[in-house]
Amino acid sequence: SVKAIDLAIAVLLIPYLILKVGLQNYGVYAFALALVFFFMNIANYGFNLVAVRDLAKQGDKNQKSIGKIFNEVFSVKIYLTGLLLVIMLFLILLVPKFSTYKLLYLFASFLLISDLFSLRWFFLGMEKMKFLPAINLVATLIYVLLVVLFIRQPKDFVYIILFEAIGLLIAGFISFTYVLNEFQIKVKLLPFKKVYNYMVANFSSFINLLVPSVLSNIAVLLVGFFSIPTHVSFMQLGVKFS
Repeated sequence: SVKAIDLAIAVLLIPYLILKVGLQNYGVYAFALALVFFFMNIANYGFNLVAVRDLAKQGDKNQKSIGKIFNEVFSVKIYLTGLLLVIMLFLILLVPKFSTYKLLYLFASFLLISDLFSLRWFFLGMEKMKFLPAINLVATLIYVLLVVLFIRQPKDFVYIILFEAIGLLIAGFISFTYVLNEFQIKVKLLPFKKVYNYMVANFSSFINLLVPSVLSNIAVLLVGFFSIPTHVSFMQLGVKFS
């Protein structure tokens, strides 16, 4: 059902966006989106493997261990997201390709921040996967509604990624709040040393999940770096439909 929602977006919304903003502007947006997704895959440091496994071992009764795993993951995500936001800022300030569309990449940063509240790994580990399509559907409906209401002319393309971030942020915050209340988790930021030790111990899992997940994004990024935005649009469409 999650894949069906994504496919519906690809089939129905992408042609609508291209019609409204044009192939070139859509290509600029698609490049920014691919960059953010690449960053998001780094920030999700193998959690869909490591954290899912650790949670599955605990079951839903051992709340102390669940809270410990939750805070480990959340702390790693905060440190990595902070680092990636700094890298994004340097790109905006120092690289002309990014500074030309600084507002777009500023909005793209909100999409990266919204991923902090993504708990896909948690629902997988706790075997509560029925929440995943519900969360995805809420985020998608908000995104589509904002796009239909506010994307009217080519210059509005910079807001597409912001609307996507708003949808994910609202859906993520709802699920995040639910998990904290349901499992009585107290959020605690771990010191850097513990986060570093966690990252070293789980580096191989991070690489195992990163490589296959970023291949399509890398293809779009390479086209964006070495070709024109219109070609990025075609590349992203090809990746989506394939």
